[in-house]
Amino acid sequence: MTDPLVPIGDGHTELSEEDRLGLIPTYIATRGELFDAEQRNIAEALLRRRPSLQQLLDDKYLRDLHQAMFGRVWEWAGRYRRTKTNIGIDPTRIEYSHGGCRRGLRRLAAALAPPHGGASEHHCDWPGS
Repeated sequence: MTDPLVPIGDGHTELSEEDRLGLIPTYIATRGELFDAEQRNIAEALLRRRPSLQQLLDDKYLRDLHQAMFGRVWEWAGRYRRTKTNIGIDPTRIEYSHGGCRRGLRRLAAALAPPHGGASEHHCDWPGS
């Protein structure tokens, strides 16, 4: 029987010892507290960033961004995962697969770029341009 005074839902689910591996803040005990801490860290990291397409396709920039987004919450922020989890690919393949994704996105960006690096025929007036 459940306790009617204890809220039900994922935000109130306690973190297991395994879930807490690498967690920096010691006050975090539930998924809700974890989500809140991650969200604050992410918002702060993204507040003034306006990365270029080249930056978004650069491995070092992305790892630095990940560090900025999760570095106050997780010890492993900014590094490729080295342990197996129940989701995702094998950790030995992450860096290689990440590189393949970036190469594919570079090809797509090149294919979508206006000819000769200039403005396309169909100019779009963006706010602030």
